[in-house]
Amino acid sequence: MYKMISWWARNPKAANLLMVSIIIVGIATFARVEQEVFPKISPPVVSIHYTWPGASPREIEDQILVRVEESLRDIEGVDKISGFARENFGGIYVQAFTGNNLDYLLQEVKREVDAIVSLPNDVEPPVVSDASFDFPLVMVAIYGDVPEKLLTRTAQSLRDEASLLEHVDVVNVLGNRKEEISIELSETAMRRYGLTFDQVAIAIRKSSINFSSGNIKGENGTLQLSTRNLGDNLEDFNEIIIRQTADGGKIRISDVATVIDGFEDKDRKDYYIDVETGISVPVHGIMVMSTDNMNVVKTSKAIRDWIPGAQSRLPEGINLLLWTDMSDLYKGRMSLILKAAYGGLILVFFILVAFLRPQVAIWCSVGIGTAFTGALIFMPAFDISLNVISLFAFLLVIGIIVDDAVIVGENIHLEYERGRRGTDAAITGAYLVAKPVFFAVITTMIAFLPWLFLTGWQVQFVRNISLIVLFALSFSLIEAFFILPAHLSNLKPYKAKNRFSKLQKKLADGIVNFGKKRYMPVLISALERRYMAAACFFALFIIVNTLASSGFISRTLLPNVEDDEMRISIALPSGSPFSRTEQVAEQVKQAGYETIEFYKGKDNAIKGIIVILEENTLTAFINLHDPAIREASTKDVAAVYRKNIGQIPDAESFSIGTQIGRDSSEPDMSFNITTSSSDQLLVAVEDFMGKLRSYDAIYDVSSSINSAITEMQISLKPNAEKLGLTLAEVSRQLRQAYYGEEVQRLPRDGEDVRVMVHYPKKLRRSINSLTKFRIRTPDGREVPFMSLASVSQSPGITKVERVDGRKSATISAYALEDGKSQVLTDLNTNYLPSWNEKYPEVYWEFSGELEGQDDFFAEIGFLSLVAVLTMFALLTIAFRSYFLPILILSALPFGFCGAIIGHIVFGKGLSMISYWGIGAACGVVINDNLVLVDYINRIRKGGKHVLESVIEAGVVRFRPIIITSMTTFIGLMPIMFEPSVQANFLKPAVISLSFGVVLCAPVTLILVPCLMLIGEDIKQNLNNAKEAIKLRINKEITPI
Repeated sequence: MYKMISWWARNPKAANLLMVSIIIVGIATFARVEQEVFPKISPPVVSIHYTWPGASPREIEDQILVRVEESLRDIEGVDKISGFARENFGGIYVQAFTGNNLDYLLQEVKREVDAIVSLPNDVEPPVVSDASFDFPLVMVAIYGDVPEKLLTRTAQSLRDEASLLEHVDVVNVLGNRKEEISIELSETAMRRYGLTFDQVAIAIRKSSINFSSGNIKGENGTLQLSTRNLGDNLEDFNEIIIRQTADGGKIRISDVATVIDGFEDKDRKDYYIDVETGISVPVHGIMVMSTDNMNVVKTSKAIRDWIPGAQSRLPEGINLLLWTDMSDLYKGRMSLILKAAYGGLILVFFILVAFLRPQVAIWCSVGIGTAFTGALIFMPAFDISLNVISLFAFLLVIGIIVDDAVIVGENIHLEYERGRRGTDAAITGAYLVAKPVFFAVITTMIAFLPWLFLTGWQVQFVRNISLIVLFALSFSLIEAFFILPAHLSNLKPYKAKNRFSKLQKKLADGIVNFGKKRYMPVLISALERRYMAAACFFALFIIVNTLASSGFISRTLLPNVEDDEMRISIALPSGSPFSRTEQVAEQVKQAGYETIEFYKGKDNAIKGIIVILEENTLTAFINLHDPAIREASTKDVAAVYRKNIGQIPDAESFSIGTQIGRDSSEPDMSFNITTSSSDQLLVAVEDFMGKLRSYDAIYDVSSSINSAITEMQISLKPNAEKLGLTLAEVSRQLRQAYYGEEVQRLPRDGEDVRVMVHYPKKLRRSINSLTKFRIRTPDGREVPFMSLASVSQSPGITKVERVDGRKSATISAYALEDGKSQVLTDLNTNYLPSWNEKYPEVYWEFSGELEGQDDFFAEIGFLSLVAVLTMFALLTIAFRSYFLPILILSALPFGFCGAIIGHIVFGKGLSMISYWGIGAACGVVINDNLVLVDYINRIRKGGKHVLESVIEAGVVRFRPIIITSMTTFIGLMPIMFEPSVQANFLKPAVISLSFGVVLCAPVTLILVPCLMLIGEDIKQNLNNAKEAIKLRINKEITPI
């Protein structure tokens, strides 16, 4: 190491070339790095979706889910198979163990699914795909008081137009109903002409065709034979001939039916509320989706530049509005990181100038920038993009890499103060701390290695953070040993000539004098009472650790970060009339006006409102003004809005989401209950829900089997069989009339338009219409339905869930902000053990965010233990001692304590982000301990007593330890006290790092010296004990 440091220090031109090359290559690489909002996450999950028109959830479960599950069980590497069934629709999710190849899993699932031949004929081909997370990057609202068809066609046209823009790939339409041609048959007309549903359906299929009949190869070439008579509008379908009468007359579709070229029979309304005028108009939207290899900034710019031109080409009455743009989040986070980095570097520079000298401060600061740009070089090779997560890694780097440069620069400065000059001082200063700095960086790297080995797919994105930190640390070593000594090899004797230099020398001498006059007496006093001092530190550790493990501080996988948009989600009981959903929508709309009025003249709050009604659910998007011009937090606005909405007694769920990356309808806690018995499942779920409702901190407890609808059960009367009718045939004819029969699909503007034959909408929605419905018998007679069948009402289910072949239910609950951790602790301790005994054949597990939370904390705990043991082994080999590595690593628990204290002070909960900061803090405090312990060893080798060595080392190393702590803490202050929403996501890690380092400074300066002497005491006592034992043995064996 000495020769390497010496060569670079004596060749400053080579050092300059190396530094400039790193910076230039790093800046050039920046242009090639992909920029996106969030990193792409590809969970090892394959989804299979089936559509079976008109089928009930139980039918889909029995005839699709069970059969598909059986065929998938033999696929190698499958961890879990879950499924669900709703009316007309079912899905299965196949989750493999982490690390399995997703492409292999996808192919195996497709092969097994394609091999299933026993599914009902009406089931549409399955859609098999991977479950990658795509999210809307930009959403453009398209609104206007125009007919729905015009708005839909306009949205589709804009989608096609936007998808052709540069940097834009996938664009979806939001809010539109699918177009459908509905042929509504008249029961009276069909009886008059003696027609059946089947005859009408067959006539349409035969008349509206697009069919190839082969070709004729003649002397003049090949002629293609085709039949093209495809109906596409009302006139085409009205003119289709169903039958010709004996007298030559023709019965057409128009004689027995009304043809409607409209939309699918689905209750849905989407409208935009102009907060300035209070007018609400229909709205659709187009969403630009995230894709691989995209540049979020360029994509956003392309859409923003396109909107004015697109607006000018729209039909009168239709307007465009840029509703959301996730690039604002990216640019805001980038701006925040850069601002924090610049602010931190400036503060670090002033600290170094104050306590060292300007030249040292300048080159130490340049070293931080070199490590920054160096980390960019390898990002494309490891497929790391610049996103809101990876940008965060660079913030952590500020607090870590500054230590290496400061320690090396301070030691070179110290050698100059001791009389060395020029290159000799630079080489000696760097070499004397080479060992502790090198091993400090290696141990810091080891602290971040556990993140590379986490197995849960939910934490895929954290690996990028570890890699960026590893790259930056590697370049910080190169800068500290090969570049910095060359830059500091020409330091001149520092003379205070002007007012600034005199002030700087006063401050620099002041910290040295403080170490000698203030710190040294405290250290001597602590060493004299070393056992009491150590006991105080460990008592603090026990107290803080008890608070952390008792649920006093909450734990979440991701931190709670406010968004600039609120999302209101309300679900009414299944089967509720759409008119009730519209009433609730009016309630939400009125609450919006009241909230706007509440903030009028006080603050800029609500910018726009979009409300989406679908069947029994309501979703409202409340767009807020930018936080820069809004004083009220998103949470405050949500509280006012919630109060104005008031009570919705029949709502099954009601939530207002205010956080980035979280669905507002996602509960605070959810549990998955599984068993093979439906009856036992109901009882166990009710018991579990009863316990949750008993907590004051829990509200809105529900389960996936709570929601039920009234089901009409049909049974045949005995006389039906005499007419040649079966229950299956009667059900088929009912299905034709009330659900409809799809007779054709028409291509139209790139979309498939279904042609459905059924009863008129008014009759389909009336129970009384059953009394007029006629069943056609095999011999052509028409018999009233009510004379053949009995109808009874019974509760039915709207959704079926399954997990690994067992029936399943999901329990959901919402919790008050500070009550979640205490409830989970009490459940695990006092309730779930007895619940498990009471229902031995029923199983429970966390679902949703909680599903991966416990696994994450358990796994990161285990991997951290492995990392600490690895550090211990490495330091043991380096120092050839078992005791010294324990001393060096003794600060690690106190880094955790500092993080906990910081979270309590700022009122934050522990999250995954917090643990990144704890890992970074561990690297910094190990660095300080290594430098101190190494210096103590060097003094002891000179022949001094251990007490004298400890005191001298503490005083000499007081300045670099305080400076590194100050630079880390002060360098992170800009982000720690940043009030913006963007900063809240980063604060848990910043708090962990800064408070961990601050607490560990007294650990390094007081506890470690005390433990060093305690170790010597133990060693001395052991030696004395050995001597005493030897003397006793010698006396016993000495002959008399």
